[in-house]
Amino acid sequence: MSVSKLAEIGGVLPALVTPFDENEVFDEGRMRSIVDFLIGRGVDGLYVTGSTGEAFMMSPEERKRVLEVVTDEVKGRVPVMAHVGAISTLLILPGTLKRLASMPFPPFRRFTGASRRIRSSRIIPT
Repeated sequence: MSVSKLAEIGGVLPALVTPFDENEVFDEGRMRSIVDFLIGRGVDGLYVTGSTGEAFMMSPEERKRVLEVVTDEVKGRVPVMAHVGAISTLLILPGTLKRLASMPFPPFRRFTGASRRIRSSRIIPT
């Protein structure tokens, strides 16, 4: 999805949970099933790796893999919006801002005051 189409995103975009197996490993098969189930029910897009998707407990590598699996399974059928923010700007997923609609947020616990949050948003890796 290109940035020029962001204004077209609307409707129902459920926030996905991220399934894990009994060993706390990301379960790609279940994630693919969730994606297909929701698209089959007519959702207008998907929102992944937010707090509902356990992002704060996942490594950047795990979050990146979730995005890869979801976008592969979606196959362009609906827009994918990815949460790429983190508690620290060092943990924000680089590169995703250019490929997907994304929802970064400032590292709210680390900085106080609006000016520091605004400044932190300018150093998000792309």
